[in-house]
Amino acid sequence: MVLSNKDCDSEAVKVGLDKERMCVMSKACIGVIGLVSLLIVASVFSDQGNSVKGATRAVEQENSNATFLTKERADALLRERRQNIEQLLAIAQKQVSRDNVSPNSPQVLSVELLGEYRADEAAAFLVSQITLFAPATSDDMVLASGYPCVRALVKIGLPGIKAIFERLERPASNEEMKLFVTVIRLVDGNEIGLMRLEQALKAAKGESRKNVETLTKMFKTQHQYIF
Repeated sequence: MVLSNKDCDSEAVKVGLDKERMCVMSKACIGVIGLVSLLIVASVFSDQGNSVKGATRAVEQENSNATFLTKERADALLRERRQNIEQLLAIAQKQVSRDNVSPNSPQVLSVELLGEYRADEAAAFLVSQITLFAPATSDDMVLASGYPCVRALVKIGLPGIKAIFERLERPASNEEMKLFVTVIRLVDGNEIGLMRLEQALKAAKGESRKNVETLTKMFKTQHQYIF
């Protein structure tokens, strides 16, 4: 079948119209897709914005809480700490007993709390009562369990070791010396503990030198004490 010129022109017009329609529809689809993309992006940024705002509010709240601790409040807390330590020390000094004391007795509980407070004010007293023994409970099987003053001195740290060296100016029992070694080892470790003892030995005189020498030998030969 052969098309006339008129028919060809008519067919061309139809093809042109179809192409135009397709172009319009394509542009419309692109517009819809673009609009959907914009809505998605806007939603994401909105969520991120809300998250940032939430985090900012949390930080502001934290900063607000931090500013609650004023100089006056800090001074009041320090005074409260000193008062508590004085009361605990008074309780411990009033009820001095060293053999098979109940772990829940006021004496032992006050000693434990002095350790928790890191009360260097109590170090000398704790060293003087270092042989205080309270049978360990089943859930208290740790280093130096049964010896609350040892545990407290370890928590106090260096002030406790200083109090031990001051105590060595007078005669000490073998049990005391073992417990002194335990405190020094648990606070300092092996190397630093031995170095500290050797330095103390160089400066020690009289009774103190004799005790530091004995303590140093015990430290070298008996590597750990578990009570």
